[in-house]
Amino acid sequence: MHALVNLAQYLDVTGQKLLCDKLFLVDGSAEDAPLIPDGPSFGQAADGKFGFGSIWLAKRMDTKEDFVADSSTELIIELTGPYLLSVWSVFPAVNKVFTDSSSPRLLIMMAEDFLQEFMAHTRSGLLGQVDDKGNLVPDARSIMINIPATTLQRLLELLYVPRLTSDSLEYVDPTICIVTRVNTLRMLLGYDATVDTDVRDRALDVLVPLLELDSPHMAERLITVGKYKRIQNRLFDSLIPILTTQAGRTEAPNLALQLLKEISKVKMNRIVSIYLRERLTALGSKEPKIAHLALNFFAAPNDSVY
Repeated sequence: MHALVNLAQYLDVTGQKLLCDKLFLVDGSAEDAPLIPDGPSFGQAADGKFGFGSIWLAKRMDTKEDFVADSSTELIIELTGPYLLSVWSVFPAVNKVFTDSSSPRLLIMMAEDFLQEFMAHTRSGLLGQVDDKGNLVPDARSIMINIPATTLQRLLELLYVPRLTSDSLEYVDPTICIVTRVNTLRMLLGYDATVDTDVRDRALDVLVPLLELDSPHMAERLITVGKYKRIQNRLFDSLIPILTTQAGRTEAPNLALQLLKEISKVKMNRIVSIYLRERLTALGSKEPKIAHLALNFFAAPNDSVY
């Protein structure tokens, strides 16, 4: 998982970079030239044997883009098929890390870091609604907006996980740990003293840009659950304390504020505002930013300013 975190920004999920290399990269004999596995399969169109077809392909391909432009699916699968399968297999493995109840805390934190790093080049394009046409070769944005509901639900749960208690991600065995850090007095402390801030802040780093990728549809997926689209009260019970938290990273309250702003764009923000009205009003009387958020929730959907 640690290796995947460092490789996240280089994952070519569309095969665009490898396709360009297969067609135009020539295996040089210089000492500083990069090592190329299966060298003869690269540079297939670099010698000009395709005539003007090579020029046509070269002008329409850009390795900096996150999607394959002006290339047939058959060509992509033929030249990059095995590589794409190996890259795509990473995401079910990451989903397993989130959904497996036996995953240790450190592993879950690395999985959150992986999604955050992968999101960095996913957000290189325009934000807003994504037109997902169900292409055979999806781009990075399509992969993220189709994140499994199980992973999305787990990210929601990680917004409020107690630290070093019976409900925490770490179990302190009293028969092994001589100096017990868990005692009954810790359970009587406030939010900042009991929440696992490392896991919480990483979950915010993933959820905020994820909701911005496909606004407001991702927000609607996050706040509803089940066949009848029931509102997840647990999400808001976890977000409200973050608005005034003093523990963890200093930007955590601003991230929680951005998350609630994205949620306010959904059609059912009226229902959400009824549930949050009393708490947002109390917090808004002390903080101007929260007051602005409260007004956005209580306003009519067509009058939303965000």
